[in-house]
Amino acid sequence: MHLQITANNFDITKKAKSLAQAKIADKLDHHLAPFAANLPPAQIHIEKERFGIYRVNFELHVPKLGRLYAQKRHILLRSAFIDLRQQIEKQIARHRKNN
Repeated sequence: MHLQITANNFDITKKAKSLAQAKIADKLDHHLAPFAANLPPAQIHIEKERFGIYRVNFELHVPKLGRLYAQKRHILLRSAFIDLRQQIEKQIARHRKNN
């Protein structure tokens, strides 16, 4: 899965990119394997708010599943990515159960 990362009040470093790849993209790849041929890049937006809290948004339009969207806030960027991935995994499971 390809990620397109943007940020406000936060410098996107190689470590942040590799953390997003490891905690989100690599883990979601096996869930989205049937749709990999037509999958557009996932949009991730990171914003560092007051008091060092990170707000992370994830958006991806998947054929046959529709729009996957999640937003999480956490003081640790790593934890925000993990919580975000878990929320997206629940959405994928819900879509598969309903279809």
